[in-house]
Amino acid sequence: MKTQMHARIFTDSVSFMDISMFRVEGMQVTITPGWKYKPCDVAVMYGLANPPRRSQQGRLRNAIYREHNGPIVVIESSLIGRSFNQRLPGWLAALRRRPLRPRQVHPYYRVAVGGALGDDADFCAENSPPDRWERVQAEFGIKLTPYRTEGDYILLVGQVPKDASLRGIDMVRWLHETAAAIRKISDRSILIRLHPSTRWRDQEAVVDACSTVPRVTISRGRRPFADEVANAWVCVTLSSGAAIDALIAGVPPICLSPASLAYRLCSNSLDDIEHPKQPEREQFMRDLCHSQWTPREMSDGTAWRHIFPAVEREMARTGGDSGEHGAGRSRVIWAVQADHQGYHRPETVLSASEKQRWAGSLALWTVAARILPGKRKRYLHRRATALFMLGRYGEAELVFSELRSRNPDFPGGHEGAARSAEKLGHWGIAAEAWAAASRLAPGRKALAGHAAALLKLGKLAEAEAVFGLLCERFPAEIAGYRGLERIASERGDWPLALQMQDIIWKTLSDPDAMRRKVLLLVRLQRIAEAKEIVKELEAGSSPLAYLLASMPLLEATHDWATMSQLLGTNEALLLGNWQLLHSYLGVLGRLGRADEALDVLDRSRAGKEAARKKLRINCLIQAHRYFEAGECLRQIWEHGSIDEFSPEILSAMVSAAWEVGGAGLANVVLDRVDAEAPHTVAGELLRLSAIFQRTRLRSLNCLVSSSESAFDQGPHIEQLVRDHLAHSPGSVGAENRRDAVRDICGIFVRLRSGHTDFFPDPSFVLNEALEVATCIAEAFDELKPLSLIRLGDGEGCMLPYRPELEVFRETDREATQQTWWGRAAQVDDALEWQLKEAIRSADVVGLPDLDRTSRGILSNSLEALGDGGRNARGLLASIDFAAGNTSKQAVLTSCHIHQSLSFWGIWDLLLPRLGAVSLITCHAKLGGVLAQRHGITIETVHLVPPEHKYAAGFASIAGDAHYPHAFTRLRDRLSGQLRGRVFLISAGMLGKIYCMWIRQAGGIAIDIGSAADFWCGHDTRSVADIVTYRSPAGVAEQVRDLASEHSRFARLLPLDTSAKLLLGNPA
Repeated sequence: MKTQMHARIFTDSVSFMDISMFRVEGMQVTITPGWKYKPCDVAVMYGLANPPRRSQQGRLRNAIYREHNGPIVVIESSLIGRSFNQRLPGWLAALRRRPLRPRQVHPYYRVAVGGALGDDADFCAENSPPDRWERVQAEFGIKLTPYRTEGDYILLVGQVPKDASLRGIDMVRWLHETAAAIRKISDRSILIRLHPSTRWRDQEAVVDACSTVPRVTISRGRRPFADEVANAWVCVTLSSGAAIDALIAGVPPICLSPASLAYRLCSNSLDDIEHPKQPEREQFMRDLCHSQWTPREMSDGTAWRHIFPAVEREMARTGGDSGEHGAGRSRVIWAVQADHQGYHRPETVLSASEKQRWAGSLALWTVAARILPGKRKRYLHRRATALFMLGRYGEAELVFSELRSRNPDFPGGHEGAARSAEKLGHWGIAAEAWAAASRLAPGRKALAGHAAALLKLGKLAEAEAVFGLLCERFPAEIAGYRGLERIASERGDWPLALQMQDIIWKTLSDPDAMRRKVLLLVRLQRIAEAKEIVKELEAGSSPLAYLLASMPLLEATHDWATMSQLLGTNEALLLGNWQLLHSYLGVLGRLGRADEALDVLDRSRAGKEAARKKLRINCLIQAHRYFEAGECLRQIWEHGSIDEFSPEILSAMVSAAWEVGGAGLANVVLDRVDAEAPHTVAGELLRLSAIFQRTRLRSLNCLVSSSESAFDQGPHIEQLVRDHLAHSPGSVGAENRRDAVRDICGIFVRLRSGHTDFFPDPSFVLNEALEVATCIAEAFDELKPLSLIRLGDGEGCMLPYRPELEVFRETDREATQQTWWGRAAQVDDALEWQLKEAIRSADVVGLPDLDRTSRGILSNSLEALGDGGRNARGLLASIDFAAGNTSKQAVLTSCHIHQSLSFWGIWDLLLPRLGAVSLITCHAKLGGVLAQRHGITIETVHLVPPEHKYAAGFASIAGDAHYPHAFTRLRDRLSGQLRGRVFLISAGMLGKIYCMWIRQAGGIAIDIGSAADFWCGHDTRSVADIVTYRSPAGVAEQVRDLASEHSRFARLLPLDTSAKLLLGNPA
């Protein structure tokens, strides 16, 4: 911190108490009256920002939140020990037609940094001792009443309309909608308690709005809360402090907003209303009592000393700069805070009217099935259907199963059970249920469902028979033919697959059949045949078939310019077809036209909404419109289903949640994944991804708390993944893929025991990223040659395959070379030998980490012919070769180490430390970017042609191909004396060999890969990768501070001139 910080106490932020007595120690303090914010390092205020407030007091509070960048110490009313004293007799208040706000008596006040609510305040009170709680209990005679086992009604608690804790929610509307939602799921009577300060007109509005909800009584808040909670079954609140009073009274609360201080402790869904959580309360009360302080404790500095660690954390996060940059960041936070209309309504109210209708149907048919047993079959079916439509597939499956057992001759029960089982990944149940449905009613839908489930189970012969029957009975339907095509592809019977595609095109005129045929021919390297088909279609009568078939061919040759022109001139077809739209937006992204891609997406209605959201997030991130991308993530979180998540979306969502709401909000996201992810391949990927994200959160949380445990290794991720695979049910048909992931975990366990320096997860474990960076700094200080290379799926395709996968090696190599250099290039034995030698001689080797590898293998069979299968095989080959061919003295880390150093802000330490670097890159502007951003000197720049796949999107250099021409020229240029010189290399697979040459010449070579693309403004990788490149606000500064106090990592900090001279480094 600065030697003399400046704090301001904004006394006019409150009118009923004098906060100038609040003691701030160790800083210059200015008592600041008036209605305008004035810059300072620490702001002290009463109350919370609240955009609807237009009073001078409210505007001052809003201005402080909006304009101040740095710690805001917030003083607010207490939650334990407060009482209400009516200022005027009730008859006089009634005469005025508006109650004066009751005077709240507060022996204590909350004091926190950042806010005063459950999701924005840092009270420094976690795991507090019992002393203050015991004191408060004695002072107010408080005892924790045992949880009650019965109750007469549901208590629904209102709050003061337009209060800051509502975050923009209309309280009258919320009370009505919540009461209506409760009525749909519970028969209990409802008592709505209005806040004592609710105005008359708002009271009347609530009475009028809730008159349509049966069995609702409204209390206007004149009776003590203790009387009204006394006989309640449960207490439903939004963010009211009444939840705490209910906890003390032994009535379980349901808190529907994270703003509630009891949110993380209690139930958060109305679905729990009959079985609410009954959490352990003692520690919560201890923590709560360490969040509130007496006026005397505020004036003698006790409160300030308690919250000072939070002040320091916030100062580190914001940098303590109240200038223009800080104000901008505050405005972003303000925008997120101000846009909460409808944020925390109950689940049945959150969705559109269609979901509300199904929720009403569910309540109706549940009751009807009980009271009209003669029509139980019909009502059970309707109830199960409503559950299915609401996304409650597990419950739906149970009800459909009951329906099947009671009415085995009713096809609807079997069909419903099958559809529910499909959603849950229970393919065995789905196959059996579809089979029963098809026996009773052998229609197209039942036969297609039965065959698809058999295919999922890997029962190809049985599936083939059912698909054949489907073709025979419904020759005009595409499902049977597509099924037979898929079975041929699964078996590797390519002639039959191509034949089925021809049948589908000629018989049913399905234009997508030609796209699939060209795609298969491209994968089989039969390019000439693919071109001939496209040429015939161009002269034919189906422009859509021609466009669809052209896409795989142009993608294979990476002819993005032609692809863009072709699709751009056929906009009408493009906007109506999801395949074309997806291809076109991908091309625009590669060409750096992401804003244009967003405009096209907005004008199209093609595709399912979930897929459109994912595509939109991709485009926004490519356009560097991160705030809008964050808003999309928020909408998916609040209003979407778990089906809309993917590991990449989850990674972005957790990062955004951590920046906005800290560990609490990020853990809420991950808890939802654990609770809701289905037992499908997609669900498996999400649950595995959550393991990695929780590991990253651990490092982030330790970093924020300035704890040296941020440097601890923690549990090894390979063991966490192993344990997960051992104890979680896998998706049907994916066991071989799970075995492959287990095998890789075993390899990592062996590598960890055999290598002293094994750091495979630097993207998730801060300590590992710092270790690798320190290796580079040590080589630089000691003038020691060093080669850091990274191995991905592309390099793996150039390395030996396992025997059972050898059949794919040649086609994988050809496709990879096309991606890198164009079809003319060929890898010979000499080049392969050099790649192997580069791996054997490297000092630091980045392997494919478990996060990427598990996603690649679980998503795609190792025997799959397409890009996914090739990527999975390449990743496995890289791991296999490195595991058996690297020196025991080599440092093993992740192939994403370049991203890891970016995420933790370590490049910001390391590059200035190196001082001067040379570059091997396709980006002419990279040197200027690094010099401007890090103040380093650029010595020599060796420009090479870009990867063929991205050439159209880069300002590529003119000249010969990278391989063999530029490769050969560089061999001569890198053969001189390079002792102590540092090279940053972004040159694909050939860059690994350049690293070896530089090391042989005495230099230090660092393979930075796609980091060069990112630094130059090109997003060539996935959403998850791009998120990893972006360091969360304040992380770089916190890493610097912690490293400076660590005996080993302190050497990452910049050396002064004298230290460099002593070390003898010429740089």
